[in-house]
Formats: sequence, structure tokens, C-alpha cells
Amino acid sequence: MNKNTNENHVYIGNWNMREACGISICAYDPATGAVFPGETIAPDVIVGVGVFGRKHPVYYCADESMRHPDFREGGGGRVLAFVCDRESGALTYLNEQPACAAGTSYLALDREEQYLVATTFGSGTPVTRPAKNENGEYVPETVYGASTTNLYRINEDGSIGKLCDVIVHPMEGTRTRPVQPHMHSVSLAPLGDFFAVCDMGTDKVYTFRINHETEKLEACPGSPFQSEAGMGCRYHAFHPTQPYLIVNNEHRPYLTSFRYEPDGRLIRIGDYRILQEAAEPKTEDEKVTETETPTKTAREGMAKQSGMAMTADGQYVYTLARGTNTVSAFRVEEGGELTLVQSLPYGGDMPKGCSVSPDGRFLLVASRGSKDVITLAIREDGTLSETGISTTLPSPAVVTFLL
Repeated sequence: MNKNTNENHVYIGNWNMREACGISICAYDPATGAVFPGETIAPDVIVGVGVFGRKHPVYYCADESMRHPDFREGGGGRVLAFVCDRESGALTYLNEQPACAAGTSYLALDREEQYLVATTFGSGTPVTRPAKNENGEYVPETVYGASTTNLYRINEDGSIGKLCDVIVHPMEGTRTRPVQPHMHSVSLAPLGDFFAVCDMGTDKVYTFRINHETEKLEACPGSPFQSEAGMGCRYHAFHPTQPYLIVNNEHRPYLTSFRYEPDGRLIRIGDYRILQEAAEPKTEDEKVTETETPTKTAREGMAKQSGMAMTADGQYVYTLARGTNTVSAFRVEEGGELTLVQSLPYGGDMPKGCSVSPDGRFLLVASRGSKDVITLAIREDGTLSETGISTTLPSPAVVTFLL
């Protein structure tokens, strides 16, 4: 291993709601894709995601906890910053800010790295309190923990500044059938000045811009896009050079592909099955239409999608599924359509996160159930092959390479 390149470190975020496990700083061998465990820091953090800035050597981390350490109960999650030593790979705590809501699920920097956008999943535990109705009478009211999209300033040294803006996403449904929003992911469009946010609870994909004058988040035209009920929009990936956005869905075994306009408006291209025995229909008459609700077989009902990743050239996208413990590989076609090329039982249990190596040769899959990071080789046609290489870690969930 060449010891003095950024490729020689990978950061594994551990996720366990019962017991926080922190950030494992690992050595990485780019020749074989092997991961070698090192020091684990910040053991009180439940890592929702980790991202590196390019302007500053800073690792930004979402703490997906329901309880802030300054509170006996509640208080919500946090966003944290750690300075990275590029030579040793070591992380040094820089600062943190409260998320002001439970379950900080994802983070994304703006293009100039002046702002950080964070999403929070929210709490599913209801609280009952007295309230007055329109007649002035006291009635019981049920309140759920907020799910939010937050905007923070980034300071000159890369530390996280105070909250500038918070969007509290509204409850839907009725008193007897409430539908909670659950913001699960956020990322910046490479070809547009906007962020996409997936709401797993109400099956929506939002798009927001930052108004730099007011330091507020503003909805883009047509936002949010309403997906089919019950899809569970979870994670997403933007194509690096074409105006395509691909969303995976936790509750249905499909990827959904979108084309986007420069103003952030989304146009759905189609839904694509993630398992080979129920592959994308071959004829025009069989294809899932924009008005048809995607269905699933009994085996597909076991598949709960989790992490996803795209190759740097945008040719292939990978999605993980718990239940079936598979990694599905898709080729991204001209026009944004997707073709399933493989659905691989990869050997781990309960996959949660994955990342393509900087050289594009390996896909690292973090599996909470089997407590390992498994290295898969990426072939020229985008399909995956087993390498036999795995590494045991406390509760691996997030894989982040140093930029």
C-alpha cells in the first residue's frame, strides 16, 4: 500500500439505535479493496451519514440519535464536524450544532461549501396534550416529533455555524390515520442550483434552493413531486453529467428515475424492478405507466431497499435491499431509463450503506446484521463479483472515502 494518498483511508459510520458505536477510521488498500480497522472515535454518535468537504478537510457527520446528550430524554440529533489529517487519516473534533429534531438522517454541502443542508427523520412516538378546538373547548391533541430540512452556515474554518432556517414538514392524513413525514436524504444537483430531499413517510421528493440574501430554503417550481402511495422514497443519486435523478424506495422493490429541469422541476421517467426474476418488462404494453401503481411478488415484498451508490461516470447505479440481502446493479441508459444487469446475493446480512471506491474498481457494502464491510469487485460491464474480502466492525452502516 502507498501510505500517502487520500485513497488509503475510508471512514465507516456505525449505526445502532440501541447502542451508539461511533466512527471507525480505517486503512484502505486500493489494490485489493481491503479495509483494515483502526481507531473508532465519537462512540456516542449514531452515524446517519458522513460527507467530506473539498474546500476544507472536514468530515461532516449526522448523529441520528433521538436524544441529545445535553438532555435526559429527547432533544433530538446533531450535526458534527471533524478536521481530517490527510496524512494520517485521523479525525479531530471541531464543533457541533443541534438538529432541533430527532434522527438527523442526511447531510449535503452547497457547491461553494458556504452552507450545509441536513434532514431529520423525526420521532414516531406521539405525545398527547390539551388543546382548544374552534369552539374554545378543550380536546385531546396528538403531536408527533417534527421531521425537518435544516440550513446551517459553514464558517471560514469549516466549522458548522448556527441554524439559518428550518422547514418543518407537515403531518398528513386524519386523526385516526395520521401520516408522518420522514425526511431521509438530501443531495445537491450537479447541473442545477438546488437540492433534492426524499420524504419516506409521505412518498414525496422535494426540491429546494438556497436564497443567499435571506439565508432561507425556498421550494422549487413543482415541488414536491408526489410519488405512488406506499413507495417510501428513501435515498437518491444524481447523475454526474446528465439531468437524471434516481430514487430508491424502501417499501416497493423499484428504482424510480426522473429527469429534472434547471429550475428543479422533476419529470418521472419510470419505475424499474430491482430483482431479476421480476425484471423490467420487455414490451411497451407491459411497462409500468405513470398512472399504474407498481406491484410486487411475495419475494419482492421481503426486499427493503436501503443504501445506494452511483459510479463516478454515471454509467451504473447500485441499490441495496434488506430481507433479500441483495445488491442490484443497473445500467443508466441514454434518456435516463434503467436496465437491470444483476441482482446479487452478496453474502452479508442487513445491508445499510455502500460506496464506490475512488478508482471505480470496488463497491464497499456495510452490513449491520453481519457486522462487516464486504468488498465487491466492479466489472467493466457494471456487474459485481465477490472478492472474498470482508472486515468486521461494530455496526457498519455508512462508507465514506476521503475526497
